[in-house]
Amino acid sequence: MLDNPLIWAIVTAFLGVVVVRKAVIIVRQGFEYTLERFGRYSATLRPGFHFIIPFMNRVGHKMNMMERVADVPSQEVISKDNALLSVVDGATTPWGVKVTRIEIKDISPPMDLVESMARQMKAEREKRANILEAEGLRQAQILRSEGETRAAGLEAEERKEAAFRDAEARERLVEASP
Repeated sequence: MLDNPLIWAIVTAFLGVVVVRKAVIIVRQGFEYTLERFGRYSATLRPGFHFIIPFMNRVGHKMNMMERVADVPSQEVISKDNALLSVVDGATTPWGVKVTRIEIKDISPPMDLVESMARQMKAEREKRANILEAEGLRQAQILRSEGETRAAGLEAEERKEAAFRDAEARERLVEASP
């Protein structure tokens, strides 16, 4: 039965398919595969079609290289270390991580800092209120004094007009008396 060439052909074809299947690796776009030789890292396979030596080499890890969003826990303060892109990218590059963008979402400053900021804002509001109140009093005094000046001028004008009429009335009286 093992002398039958047909069985040997089928077994050889099956083993050939298995070897070809193990030797051909297709890496999809957006992924990279690590290649291990006897369990030890030897290369990184980029997207595309690759041939490897079966049974000596095998695919270790399949890494997704597409952009991913990583949530960062709430920060107490903003500093150069946790808000500048170049600093964070420089720190993660040795690990094979590329940082393309940082968005600051939530900052939770310490309570003493929040209270200090609240006191400062309150002081600013009070200062502005005092300035506006003083400006209002100054404007009121100016308007009051202008009103008093105008009233005094009108009063003087009325007295002058009254004196003129009195003088005119006396003149008529003198003219009318013969």
